[in-house]
Amino acid sequence: MELTTVFLLWVLLLDKTAFNRADFQKNAEDIKSEGEIKEYSEAIIQKVLEEFNVLREEIASMRDTQHLMQNELVVFKEKLSVSLEQGKKMEQDNLKLRLENENLIKQIENITLDKNSPNERLRHVEMTKRSTLSSSAGPSTTSPVAFYAVMNGNDIANIHNSQVLVYDNTHVNSLNAYNKHNGKFTAPVKGIYVFFANVLTFLGKKLEALIVRNGVNFCNIYAGDGTGYGSGSNMAVVALEVGDVVWVKVHVHDPGVHLDGPWTSFSGFLLYDTSEHWIHVEP
Repeated sequence: MELTTVFLLWVLLLDKTAFNRADFQKNAEDIKSEGEIKEYSEAIIQKVLEEFNVLREEIASMRDTQHLMQNELVVFKEKLSVSLEQGKKMEQDNLKLRLENENLIKQIENITLDKNSPNERLRHVEMTKRSTLSSSAGPSTTSPVAFYAVMNGNDIANIHNSQVLVYDNTHVNSLNAYNKHNGKFTAPVKGIYVFFANVLTFLGKKLEALIVRNGVNFCNIYAGDGTGYGSGSNMAVVALEVGDVVWVKVHVHDPGVHLDGPWTSFSGFLLYDTSEHWIHVEP
């Protein structure tokens, strides 16, 4: 192969490098001697080798980067796998919890009355209580029954035995079950009631009073002090039928005893009703 052809091949090779081809390319007519061709060839080879070294370093760097990215990809895949497993487990746990809740709700809904169980009997009694009484029983069982009254006046005199104490200043009187004009409470609902009465006597005088149901005593009160004001009170729980009447009356007293009205009170309320709409459970 002629030297000019070899030289042109090197020039074509330079076309793949970053060098300016015009700096090396020569026409065949410009080549003077074989020494000049050798000189140009060595320069071209040197530049090509430098470019190859640069490319080799860049390729090595790219390989390192690729290896690092592959390692990071492996770590990412591992983390992703762990996250997917955790998500799957959480989904399974949520499904299990939802099924358990649904099963619990069904069990509660399907509970049947165990007649041999006291707790179930009590629950049955509570659940079978109706919201209203029959027309003969009067008001709804959900209606409140309560009253609280005191006496008007700071000096209540002319006390005598068997006198009905009239508490004529009412603060609470639901269903108007308490009559402030005669001091008597009339039960509007069959049930268990709580009553409380307080009496305050003036200096050095004593008085005994009774809480009665239809005239029959079921609670005693003693008030009095030998030297000062004397306060006496008591509370009682009693079963009443519809229409039963409860009041406070004087039993015995010292002559000339006086009562302090605002400190003398009578109150009561329905604890729970025992109408026919409650189911009686045998023990």
